[in-house]
Amino acid sequence: HGNQDFPAGWLNDTFKVAGLVNGITAILAGAVSQVVVSDFGPMRRLDALGRGPDNITATAVYYAGDCSPFEVAAVVLAVGGVAAACLLSENTGGGGVAADGNVSPADATSSFSSPSSLSFHSCYATPGLVVATLSKAVATIAQDRRVLLLGLVSTLFEAAMYTFVIAWTPALQVVHAAAAAAANQQGDSLPLGTIFSAFMAGCMLGSSAFGWLTRVACISVELLATAVFVVASLALAVPIFVKDGVEPAGMSATTVRFLSFFVFEVCVGIYWPAMSAMKSVMIPDEARTAIYNVFRFPLNAVVVGILLSPLENGGAFIVCAAMLALAAVLQIGLLMLNSGARSKIPSEPPDYHILDEPTTLN
Repeated sequence: HGNQDFPAGWLNDTFKVAGLVNGITAILAGAVSQVVVSDFGPMRRLDALGRGPDNITATAVYYAGDCSPFEVAAVVLAVGGVAAACLLSENTGGGGVAADGNVSPADATSSFSSPSSLSFHSCYATPGLVVATLSKAVATIAQDRRVLLLGLVSTLFEAAMYTFVIAWTPALQVVHAAAAAAANQQGDSLPLGTIFSAFMAGCMLGSSAFGWLTRVACISVELLATAVFVVASLALAVPIFVKDGVEPAGMSATTVRFLSFFVFEVCVGIYWPAMSAMKSVMIPDEARTAIYNVFRFPLNAVVVGILLSPLENGGAFIVCAAMLALAAVLQIGLLMLNSGARSKIPSEPPDYHILDEPTTLN
């Protein structure tokens, strides 16, 4: 941005466009995945071309079928890697935040080079610097209850979100297969690529709704986040009660679960700008990246623990719904604690935080 001499005020718009393109790309990725799975035929062994999907073993190499999206993704990643190597150069940052709240072009990457935070270049830092940085972050968390509550809320929501990424496919497949078996039919496989595209559309819908809810409906960011956590918890509680053979309102269990998951993705879309807005006010810039990294430890531990546990798919959703309910309770505490400073939280957060903590499309 800076090398092209673009105005600093354009940087936020650049990130908005990048987020929009990111969402559209995710939707297209789901659609393309569905097409290639359908058109490339069943999964076949690489050493048995033309013999169909038989003789499947754990040691064989396969292509087509369910492997097709991964093969297409490998090509896209290779092209992207070559393009990045040829077109991008190292950016060492060194700028700052302007008085109007915008970020100067150089600051867009300052979190990657600042010696006061754990960053992209932390692998080159001395162990003493890493320990000192983490110690400063822990001290900040201990001294400011707002930072502690915000970090815990973020950890709980994102742990539920990353668990959902793994759990939604079997959650839909099991009720779909059960319904087909009950009807003595050979059920067709679910269009998972199309479903993924629908989820990404829901996420974009949530991100777009955030601006309207905060600027037009004048709902405070903290109050909106509380409502999001409550709705998200209820949405992920649906699979606990809607199981095989349950048809509320005349809809199949598969349809009900899909709709509840779509609602959750809308909540995810609202969550990202809301959390960025709150972090932009409550977390000090000098320790921002280090604080994010401190809370990533429990985040990763929770997700890995759930995935490695003997919980059935329904059990995973019980844990996710409970974590989101706890996040709502902690958010209420944060809302009460920060009630005096609520007006300071912008309805349109500085988009540079997307670099510190990238928005994850599921």
